[in-house]
Amino acid sequence: MTNNDELALKLRAAAEQAKSAMDRYDAGEVDGGEAMELMGDFTDVVLPANILALLAERDADKKRIADLSALLGNAHAFIENTEAFGREAATGIIKCGDAEWNIDNSKAALSEGGIKLEVGE
Repeated sequence: MTNNDELALKLRAAAEQAKSAMDRYDAGEVDGGEAMELMGDFTDVVLPANILALLAERDADKKRIADLSALLGNAHAFIENTEAFGREAATGIIKCGDAEWNIDNSKAALSEGGIKLEVGE
């Protein structure tokens, strides 16, 4: 667990305690002084440096998620293009933009030019 994880747990516990104190104050179960005593941990933990540390970590996490989402999007695009290429190759014609290649004609032309496509050819 990181320091920020521990800090988040402390903030959560202090906030829950403070909420309980405020609820008890609103219900008339405790007076203002008692409520403030019950909220003591909250005011000790909720410091600008702590809040800024958690926000910085959240921002870094959001950037990491965006970066990973972009990578995932690229992976999906690659898979879709690969599948489309496979479908085109199965028909014997490959398209790239406005250009089209007939695989059999291309193999023959390459072979005539002395270029081997497969081992043992």
